[in-house]
Amino acid sequence: MTHLRDRPSRNAGGGGFAVHPDEETSITTGTGNGFAGENGRLSSPTGSHLRINHPIGAEIHVRLPTTNARDIRVTYETRRSEQGAGLQTIHYSVDGTTFHFFDHRMVHATDPAVQVLNFREFVGADNNPDFTLRITFDQAMGGGAGNNRFDNFLVEGVLIDAPSHDDLDLWLLN
Repeated sequence: MTHLRDRPSRNAGGGGFAVHPDEETSITTGTGNGFAGENGRLSSPTGSHLRINHPIGAEIHVRLPTTNARDIRVTYETRRSEQGAGLQTIHYSVDGTTFHFFDHRMVHATDPAVQVLNFREFVGADNNPDFTLRITFDQAMGGGAGNNRFDNFLVEGVLIDAPSHDDLDLWLLN
C-alpha cells in the first residue's frame, strides 16, 4: 500500500478525478469485492477500483465535462469496508472551484451499489466543461477507519446538437 500525499489523479475522456487526502488517508486500487460494472455501457469491462483508506477528512474531486450535452445524470458504484465511512456527502460545481451541496448518500459494507445523481433540473450542469463533483466522508453508521471504494463514474445526457432521426439514417447509410 502506498501512502500518497501528492494528490493522485486519473483522467479519461476529458474528465478525471483527484483525491485530496488528509494525514491518515492512503490511496490504492484493487479488483474484486463485488464490483460488477452494473452501470457500465457497451459491455465495458470492470477494471480496478479506487480504494480510499481512512477516508474521513479526505475529498475526491471528479471532473465530469458535460460539453454539448443536457439533462445530465451521473452514476457510480461504491461500497465501504466494515470500518469505512458510512456517509458520502456530494457537492457539485459549475466553475470547478465553488461547490454547492447536492445530497448525502449512505454507503453499506455489502456488495457495491450504484449511486444515481440526477442533475436534469440543474441548468448549470448542462453543456459545462467545468462541471465537477466533490465527495467527502463522514463516519455515520460506519467507522472512522477502514475504506471506501469507487468504480465506474459514468456521465449520461442528451446531445444538444444531435442530428435529427432522418439525418442520422442518412449518416449511417453513407
